[in-house]
Amino acid sequence: MEILRKMAQADALIIGTPLYFRAPPAQFQAWVERMISIFYYHEAQGGGDEASPIKGKLCGLVGVAEYSNPHMMLEYLHDFCNVLKMKPVGIERFPYLGVAGQGDVNKDTVFHPFEKSRELAAAIFKEMKELKQ
Repeated sequence: MEILRKMAQADALIIGTPLYFRAPPAQFQAWVERMISIFYYHEAQGGGDEASPIKGKLCGLVGVAEYSNPHMMLEYLHDFCNVLKMKPVGIERFPYLGVAGQGDVNKDTVFHPFEKSRELAAAIFKEMKELKQ
């Protein structure tokens, strides 16, 4: 609940995970399942008088992998954010859904994670500015 409270207080979120053996780490997956359960309680079952505390929250996505395609994690995170009715912020160039990195991210010439991180930050700030107007 502490994590959820901090998420609700944040202006925007960056959510990321590595790809381990074709899935996110078990602890991350457990957190995702808890978050979806909370959402289900609040909105689908009418268990609370208020909507999900993170509904509409802007979020940037980050996925990394050693050998596999990190885009799988971006798709996973994008689906997760949509289930929670958060608002994933994409970027204009591949991989579109967020920032990806493969192997040694300092040497990654395919996904360019540091360049794309700047693009994602700029896109999030632009969305935040538009929401305040």
